Amino acid sequence: MNMKKYLLGAFVTGVAACLWSAGAAANLVLNGSFEDLNGSSTLSDGYYEALNNGSSRLPNWDVTAIVNAGVDIVRETGIGYGDNDWAQHGVQGIDMAGSPGPGSISQDISTTASQAYRLSFWTLANGSVAKTGLLGVKWNGTTIPGSESLVALAQGNAWTEHVFTVLGTGGFDNLMFSDLQTGGSDAGVLLDNVSLTAVPLPPAAILFGSVLFGFSVVARKRNRSA
Repeated sequence: MNMKKYLLGAFVTGVAACLWSAGAAANLVLNGSFEDLNGSSTLSDGYYEALNNGSSRLPNWDVTAIVNAGVDIVRETGIGYGDNDWAQHGVQGIDMAGSPGPGSISQDISTTASQAYRLSFWTLANGSVAKTGLLGVKWNGTTIPGSESLVALAQGNAWTEHVFTVLGTGGFDNLMFSDLQTGGSDAGVLLDNVSLTAVPLPPAAILFGSVLFGFSVVARKRNRSA
């Protein structure tokens, strides 16, 4: 009877853990779609605004670049600015080239040590169909393997999602995006919908581990009785 009770408890615990795991994929990136702004909700140049080095205009993100350079916040206005599709999610995105660029944005994110995280973001290139953009992605100052000189498709194509896996350190980990174009172009990679979510354990692994734990409890109790 005791064995059934402990195994039932282990199974219930495993099911609860599975449900928690399924619902635990909250986005740890704040303002990942760049919809929030500090100050006026109006962009200085109508459909875009240059954010220079050190700008605090974009909550939760640090803007870094060479002097008098940075990134642009861009907005879909619906009043006809060519074929540009400025945002993948919401109405705002980031042009990494700035006016002028190149620029970088970064955010410090609290993580759990040794936890795997799914990093996802979407890109498109600002400009004509003849242009593409190059983007650099770093985690704690190191280029994420597989993301070297990531190419963003030119206008006229669909937004592209990029997915990578990174490990948490148990502190504040730094996520950085940088434009890799040279020559001071005003049209670079469009970036939007950035997310970082914990990679959950497979439900079967959680249930199996819970049942094993139940067996171990019963075994310990039997040994004590013996």
